[in-house]
Amino acid sequence: MSTIHFDKEDKSKFWMNLMHKDPETGKLESHGEVKMQIDVLPVEHAEKNKVGKAREEPNHSPNLP
Repeated sequence: MSTIHFDKEDKSKFWMNLMHKDPETGKLESHGEVKMQIDVLPVEHAEKNKVGKAREEPNHSPNLP
């Protein structure tokens, strides 16, 4: 079962376990943790502050050396 716990320094962020089911044993195994933050805000605020709209599209196929 995955668990979450809040960051000790910033209570607005939390850590969540990343789990994986082993195909041979069928058991869940931990594959690390990811730090997350979820912000909920009014739609009016989001419409006035369009974060990310000025960015270019992501490069899905970069030329690798």
